[in-house]
Amino acid sequence: MSCSPVFLFGPAKKFPAPFSICYTNRKNIRKQEAVMSRQIEEQAKGKHRETKGDKTKKELYTTALRLFREKGYENVSISEIAREAGTAKGTFYIHFPSKAAVVTEMLHYYDDTYEETAARLPYPCSPLTAIQNLIGESCRFTCETIGVDLIRVLYIQQLHKNPAEQGEMDYHRPLYQLFKHFFEQGQEQKIFCRKWTAHTMTIWLIRAIRGVFYEWTMENGNFDLRKETKDFTDALLQGFQK
Repeated sequence: MSCSPVFLFGPAKKFPAPFSICYTNRKNIRKQEAVMSRQIEEQAKGKHRETKGDKTKKELYTTALRLFREKGYENVSISEIAREAGTAKGTFYIHFPSKAAVVTEMLHYYDDTYEETAARLPYPCSPLTAIQNLIGESCRFTCETIGVDLIRVLYIQQLHKNPAEQGEMDYHRPLYQLFKHFFEQGQEQKIFCRKWTAHTMTIWLIRAIRGVFYEWTMENGNFDLRKETKDFTDALLQGFQK
């Protein structure tokens, strides 16, 4: 089955406050870009040291993800996840209130992936290239780590929530913040036009990506998600350029 990609569903992860300085004063772009690059690197390196509880939660999460992919979400029980992870069923409930909560947890891993991808970008980096790299990495993570079955489960979960609970377009999510920053930077460098605001272009791009994901789940992963997403978003990005 041909595979490949930003899911924006679930609870928002607040983007680190220091990062926000890169979105304000535009008078000294090069200086701000350098600050941003250093801050992202420091934030990626400065995460708290893993505790025993953190390691247990991560083991439960990775075990559950593996079993979901091997057997299908509906065919895996909490008891099996705990047993395969080498812990008790009660321990599972300390970290996750339900099996569905494991799926929601993967959204935090998406957020981490976006931040780590931004930290690895070369400096200087074209805003267009930065956006394309973020899209490509989200495709890789979805296909290689998550899979079509879990993306489908995630969509189903969100459809049963009211809009106020979903948070998929929350403006604090790293992907929104990064896209918006690079669109603003691209407008300053006359790469992207000013017909639309960076906010508007960001929302349209995210909706385009979600649309391809949805079609991928509807067709049970029977097309190359990575290629389809790249072709679609490249056409959209071309329309945003001057």
